[in-house]
Amino acid sequence: MIKDAVVHYFDGAEDSEIDPTDRNLCELFSFLGYKDIQHQKYEDLFFTNICLMYRSDPKISGGFVKKDCDEFELNVFKDLVDILEPKVIICLGKITSELVMKALVLKNPIKKFKDLVINNPHQELIYQKGNKKIAVFPEYHCGSLGVMNRTRIEDKNHNTDKTGLSLIKKDWSVIKKYLEEHSK
Repeated sequence: MIKDAVVHYFDGAEDSEIDPTDRNLCELFSFLGYKDIQHQKYEDLFFTNICLMYRSDPKISGGFVKKDCDEFELNVFKDLVDILEPKVIICLGKITSELVMKALVLKNPIKKFKDLVINNPHQELIYQKGNKKIAVFPEYHCGSLGVMNRTRIEDKNHNTDKTGLSLIKKDWSVIKKYLEEHSK
């Protein structure tokens, strides 16, 4: 059944072959309770780009802009969400978050991305499909630029010595709490 399908990107990859963004994703998902996703499959995880086939070559990274994703692709993404009915959608980065909100016709109650993500105890946006609620979590991207931006924002506000990834992990604690509260 497609709902249980998982694309296992890391099959056969040595740890040294996993790029830093994917390594960070592994650490963040481990924080959520999905240990060792680079080697272990989980039937309740599904990874995709907002624009399917955006990155067909795994050696390409960065450079994603809104115009890379047209209305057709946003509709395909919405259809995929409607079919899979995930419990949560985690959006990596501002542009992806904006495109997911557009595809699912979600209103952002907070103007600035950083204010939507950081220290926001009710960070999730809810997409309602019939009687099913799907939580959408805008997050900083865990690639090098997102990690740098997250560090920069924190330094500007609190002059911290924490790394961007540990700050992103702190942001993901809202997702962890949501999953714990809604898995009953």
